[in-house]
Amino acid sequence: MMSCDNEVLKVSNLGLKLSSNFALSMISFSLNRGEALALVAANGHGKSSLIRLITGLTKPDTGSVTICGLSANNWSKASQHIGYIQQYKSLPDELMVKEYLTHQFTLRRVPKQQYTELIKLADLEMYQNTAVTKLSGGNQRKLHILVAVAHKPDLLILDEPTTGLDATSREVILSFISHLKRTGVSIVFSTHHSDELEQLADQVLVLDQGRQTLLSTVNEFISTLGSPYLKLSLLNPNVDIGKTKHSLDEWQKQFGNSLEVKSVGPQFHIEIAEQQQDILSSVVSYLSSVGIRLKSIHWCHPKLAEIMRHLSGKNIREDHS
Repeated sequence: MMSCDNEVLKVSNLGLKLSSNFALSMISFSLNRGEALALVAANGHGKSSLIRLITGLTKPDTGSVTICGLSANNWSKASQHIGYIQQYKSLPDELMVKEYLTHQFTLRRVPKQQYTELIKLADLEMYQNTAVTKLSGGNQRKLHILVAVAHKPDLLILDEPTTGLDATSREVILSFISHLKRTGVSIVFSTHHSDELEQLADQVLVLDQGRQTLLSTVNEFISTLGSPYLKLSLLNPNVDIGKTKHSLDEWQKQFGNSLEVKSVGPQFHIEIAEQQQDILSSVVSYLSSVGIRLKSIHWCHPKLAEIMRHLSGKNIREDHS
């Protein structure tokens, strides 16, 4: 479609009562062409309900959603500008990729000559005669995305697009979505992964109990996550837990906030702030001198779960919705 002006999506004072004690309320944001907004929330705090309101599948009690100047409630017209992918969607058992896409494109009145262009876009040419259910998780998800964008929508909406995928498949999907964004498609997606925010998002909207608690640029949001840090994992901290803990505590007293000793159960590790990484060699030498060996050293980024706990005081899982 790609026919509307720069502002693709506008959500104004949106509200919907979902139960006697839960409602979405006063949600507002806008999205321009080629921009992406990430929805972040704990499970059951309104992400999927908000997505259904944006797509026009559910009507709000208050406020409005406009897509390319059209009310989302005007489904017959607004849907021409939308591509929507649900979190879970099954595929038919016996259809080949080419058969499945041809059928889906016909339903969406996509010109036949676009088939070659689209399957090349998704890098699925070599799988045309493969059963759709035999594809990898990443390629199955690409198939869903391809169908959703075949009619060239202005807005692509994805409910946790990488849920259930392995690391390789996640990278494939994120790369594909990034490419679509560069072509001018605007994107709304829900996620629990901070790396997806960094790779895709321009804006971040945080929901807590149905309320919009934060709307910021992705850079502002990520800055609240904190700086990267070095994580030093110990090879065998259980050999002498008391000695290990005492040695690390003594070291921490000498260097203050330069490093932090943390434990998960009986397992200890050390975190060194990014700006203090020049003490790494001294830390390693000290540990060696007291007989503590390291298993690994690697850079870590604060997890999205940490900022969610800070913003709402509630837990959020990073792997599922």
